[in-house]
Amino acid sequence: MRWQPPVTAILIGALTAVTFNSLGWLQISERKLYDHFLRLRPQEPQDQKIVIVGLNEKDIEKLGFPISDDTLAALLTKIKAENPRAIGLDLHRNVNIGDRGSEKLDTIFRSTPQLIGVEKTDGGNPALQSISPPTELEKLAQTGASEIIEDGENGVVRRGYLYVQKSQNTALESSLVANNVSTNNQIKVIPSFGLATALKYLEGENIFPSGYGKQSWLKLGNAVFPMLQSNRLFYSDATIDNYQTIINYCNTEKKFAQLSVSEVLENKVKADFFRDKVVLIGTTAETIEDIFTTPYSYYNLANYDFTYGVEIHASLTSQIVNAALENRGIINFIPSYWQYSLLLLLLLTTSFGSWYLYNNKFFSCDQKIIVHFASSISNLVFILAIGYLFLLFGWWIPTVTSLVLTLGSEICIYIFIKLDRLKQANIILEQKVKKRTQALEEAQKQILSQEKLALYQKISQYIAHEIKNKTNIIGLNIQNCQTDIAELQLIIEDNSFLFEEIVSSEVQSPQQIILDLNNKLSRIQSINQKVTSIISEIYSQGIDNQNKTSSSNTNVDINQLLDTLLLDFIQICKIKYDNFNPIIYRNYDKNIKQAYHSTSDIERILDNIISNSIYYLYKKSLKIKNYQPILSVSTQNKSNSIEIKIRDNGTGISSENLKNIFQIFWTTKSSGKSLGLGLHFAKELIEKHNGKILVDSIEGKYTEFTVLLTT
Repeated sequence: MRWQPPVTAILIGALTAVTFNSLGWLQISERKLYDHFLRLRPQEPQDQKIVIVGLNEKDIEKLGFPISDDTLAALLTKIKAENPRAIGLDLHRNVNIGDRGSEKLDTIFRSTPQLIGVEKTDGGNPALQSISPPTELEKLAQTGASEIIEDGENGVVRRGYLYVQKSQNTALESSLVANNVSTNNQIKVIPSFGLATALKYLEGENIFPSGYGKQSWLKLGNAVFPMLQSNRLFYSDATIDNYQTIINYCNTEKKFAQLSVSEVLENKVKADFFRDKVVLIGTTAETIEDIFTTPYSYYNLANYDFTYGVEIHASLTSQIVNAALENRGIINFIPSYWQYSLLLLLLLTTSFGSWYLYNNKFFSCDQKIIVHFASSISNLVFILAIGYLFLLFGWWIPTVTSLVLTLGSEICIYIFIKLDRLKQANIILEQKVKKRTQALEEAQKQILSQEKLALYQKISQYIAHEIKNKTNIIGLNIQNCQTDIAELQLIIEDNSFLFEEIVSSEVQSPQQIILDLNNKLSRIQSINQKVTSIISEIYSQGIDNQNKTSSSNTNVDINQLLDTLLLDFIQICKIKYDNFNPIIYRNYDKNIKQAYHSTSDIERILDNIISNSIYYLYKKSLKIKNYQPILSVSTQNKSNSIEIKIRDNGTGISSENLKNIFQIFWTTKSSGKSLGLGLHFAKELIEKHNGKILVDSIEGKYTEFTVLLTT
């Protein structure tokens, strides 16, 4: 299995994630997916520990806004009378409202230890605007910061402050800071409004804040609230200040019990309804514009499902109280090094896993694509499921980043799969083209061969026509010679006394000479008849058809036929090859059966083979001194055939040429010496007689032809 595709997929997936993250897309997508997962969590029961007293539109119509000190004092008095454990006043009261009631309100502030007021801090920077808390509550340290954190995109509130810095500069110092004049700025840390209210409630449970670990994180009971730190895959450094935490909103349609200010003032509340609870007082009127979007309300803007500021503070208070008392989950982020380790492991697993599945031999080519898509979808679904399960247990892992990495690597692997399949298709196409080209080349060779055959046929027919006339003349002259010799023999016999003194032991007698002449003429006549027969076939049928139409079959004596051919070649060696005298070994099977075949066809087969052997024996003798040329001819009876072996120790045939020797027009002889037809026709003739011809050779050592004739 090649390792380049999965490694490339890993690099491309990582590069894609880094690019998207640098553009901020991943952070926004992570937070949006986080919102979706929050809404998918199981429904939770309403938190009975918290009650919201809201100043709604009808209350504003009756009481005005802001409500007067007298009205606020009356409201706080009624709530205080029912002994709530904590009262959170989410209404800024840095000035007196109305002509009367301010002293009464200050008295309530001083006499209500469970009351928490609200202020807007400058975050430790005097140049920023702030809203002071009620003076009496500030003296008693019963205030909390009202800042609400909105994320950059669409202003969704996902986190809240636990502690916030505030400066303690005077008004003059604040003016100097605004004009870039340095001062000795003193910083103070105060709890957020939600935390301050929760701490008041937990005092009744004897739970007080303490530090945890080297970071001095807030610890309440067994609950530890880790400080939100920079997480490049969720929040950037620039957006995190002071002591922040993720708000774990309750997933319920109506998170807290709500009453209007008018209902409390008009005594429409059940007795002891506020006892031992956290009561938060704030505005619930849209016209006041103390409204925000949360992971639950943002996606319902069409229905105007906003979340009021007091509800967000209530959610943070509820989270803190329930985490300390009931171990309700706190949402954490896994450390950065674990995040990157998991992402790297995910990349390795998906990339190598997908490439391994594609290279698995258990699937066909078409199945591999389906398996790849199925595994890719399974990986994406698995990542989403793991991200959701982790959130249920209070942990957020970089789910969108994991999806991007996986999707990028899977797409890259898919591209490699397509390229690999394209390469395989090209290979198959090349093989088909190669086969087609070879077929075309073979067809061209056949066409050329046919054209050559047609040309040779015309030429051979023309030559046959011309030679036929000459062989007829030769035949007539042979007959005339034989007649003349017969007459000469009669004359010599009648005048034999004239030659008695001439004849001696060293000189042949006239009778002997005449006998030799008659034998030679008979041999010439026999050869002339064979030539005439061949010429007739060529003339009447053509060169291509002469090997397809057999002459009449007769019983052929193979041993005798070989002797005749060898005798002819001995004469040829003396005349054509300058008295070349090879050693000829005969090893005949005397009990060999006669083969019922065409004598002329068998003679042609053996003639071509022996002719080639003699030629290459002679050729080798010209190159090597003291070379002893040997030609071995043997016959043997087989079960249903006669085996003829013709072996020479001539030049031999190379392994490359061995496969070509039976091809038509192929020859290693010099131009003019051969047309490359002999062995081709020999093979066709032997196969026409249902026989076989085999060849074995080692270049420079020997060549052996084996002919098998059926009997």
